[in-house]
Amino acid sequence: MLLAAEAFKDFDKLVELNFQTVRTSPAENEELIAKATMANEPQAVLALPATQLPVAAEKVQAYWRHFYKIVSGTHASSSQLPKLGSNSLSMTPRR
Repeated sequence: MLLAAEAFKDFDKLVELNFQTVRTSPAENEELIAKATMANEPQAVLALPATQLPVAAEKVQAYWRHFYKIVSGTHASSSQLPKLGSNSLSMTPRR
């Protein structure tokens, strides 16, 4: 039961991480569109994707670091469960 509660808590963290990612994407896209429309030269518009690439790569790395932190926490808490002996896994009733 404790493992299920812990897993649900970590699942909730993953859902929140994904919601946070989805919420920030439109604002960032609006900012990029504003930069493109304010550019005076076509070269400036064409250079925007190249300038955004390092920023996007860092955001992807940050997402996966956070994801890994949540998942490794779940794994660590589940590995602390007591190890069941082979006798406790037997299907034969005890007498």
